Amino acid sequence: MAHILVLEDDAILAGQLQELLETEDHTVVLFPTVAEALDYVKQNEVDLIITDIFIKEKGKHNAVGGVTLISTIKQLMKKEVPIIAISGAFTGPDHEHSNSGLIRETARTVGATVLLAKPFTPAELFYLVTVCLEHGTPEKR
Repeated sequence: MAHILVLEDDAILAGQLQELLETEDHTVVLFPTVAEALDYVKQNEVDLIITDIFIKEKGKHNAVGGVTLISTIKQLMKKEVPIIAISGAFTGPDHEHSNSGLIRETARTVGATVLLAKPFTPAELFYLVTVCLEHGTPEKR
């Protein structure tokens, strides 16, 4: 099936994503930092990227992590690779991050194919993965 890169600094969620995706026979590589993920894509082709927008670096959550990965990958990749951006910040203004609209717009502007709000169900994840792999974006169906 597909070769999927996952950038997620939460080890528990990363493990859950890997387990779910592997049940669908995908090959999954996990990275907790942007630098490691970028090193990997410089040497390897992937079919799909799933990245958290907020990557914890040095004890602080920083939206630059996922955004940096998305924008840099768009420049590095030889082929168009769909990117699913995940974050709890997409859930609305009363959530942990009050600037959810800005985060959502930034993720789309730098090249995220689709946004997935936490928490999400396995069915939502499988749907977006399948659609992104088959069609690039859900809108192209």
